[in-house]
Amino acid sequence: MEVTGREEKRLSPVAAEALTRAIAGAETCGVPLPEILRALADDLADPRLATTAKYLAEKIHQGATLDEAIASIAQRLPNGTRCLVSAGAHTGQLAEILESYCQQQVVRKEISQTIWSAIAYPMFIAILFVPILLLFTVWIVPMFDSLFQDWNVELPKITASVIKISRDVPLLLAVLLGVPAGTVLVIKLFGLKRLDHRLRNATPLIGRFWIWASQIELAAMLAIFLKNQLPLPDALERTAMVVHDHNVARTCRWASGQVRSGQGLGAAFADSMHIDPMLTEMIVWGESSSTLPDMLHLAEDMYSARINQRAAFLARLLPLIAMLMIGGFMVAVVLTSLLLPLLSLVRTLAG
Repeated sequence: MEVTGREEKRLSPVAAEALTRAIAGAETCGVPLPEILRALADDLADPRLATTAKYLAEKIHQGATLDEAIASIAQRLPNGTRCLVSAGAHTGQLAEILESYCQQQVVRKEISQTIWSAIAYPMFIAILFVPILLLFTVWIVPMFDSLFQDWNVELPKITASVIKISRDVPLLLAVLLGVPAGTVLVIKLFGLKRLDHRLRNATPLIGRFWIWASQIELAAMLAIFLKNQLPLPDALERTAMVVHDHNVARTCRWASGQVRSGQGLGAAFADSMHIDPMLTEMIVWGESSSTLPDMLHLAEDMYSARINQRAAFLARLLPLIAMLMIGGFMVAVVLTSLLLPLLSLVRTLAG
């Protein structure tokens, strides 16, 4: 069974993680890897992953090492998977590295769920509020405006202001929604990494989430490689292949070269805007006390605590802000601006 990059596309991140977990399980339990891979292939609905698992099982059964089998289909696997297997083969700690990586991925998913659980409800309220606002400004407010003009009703200043503003609301919404979407598109198309970092960092309330999450992944993966006896420059290069934040990955590759030339990791990271100053200080302390892996794990725990605290705070604050905005809109537009002049008109007609 031959598998080539032309015949099959690269595995998805989910499929690659499933393959990594299967290999880690086999190494941890001492079960022959070909048996685990064949069983995995038989149970899978993903044809790409099933084909890859069968191919690896056959290659290993024929006498190839796992590292050699992985290298033969390198174009089909994400860089992270190849990096982890290669690191395990290099250090003889494959089970430990893969198991630690799988645990870190669980943590990463939990962090992502924590972040989204804090902002999902306010985002839903905001999305729901947009069509309601358009309904009022495009249909209801003009209807009241026409009624007031037909009966020559003298309007309070707030009502006149609401009617005037409502004419510009669709354009304002288009700008408010279009500018962020356009900015993200430009950043992705032209690779404006510095702008991307600055915008994420400056986003009110939630911007630090992504910064802290990237620091957690950096600290965790670097600690895994170092604890399993990889030299620091190699550990940085492999960390760059595994982490999801491209800015952090680029910084790790650059720092690897600096460390090879004799500079300390803390000093190298201090020159990068993509590494949080607190993490840099902890790395400097870890280097000076020869406890760098332990300090990295401590940094991971501290950033996780920050995310949990910020998420808990926003879970209480953002729904309140959203409800106050909607409540204020309903009171200002519906009751004060529209219904009061209408009641005045009714009293005039009744008199």
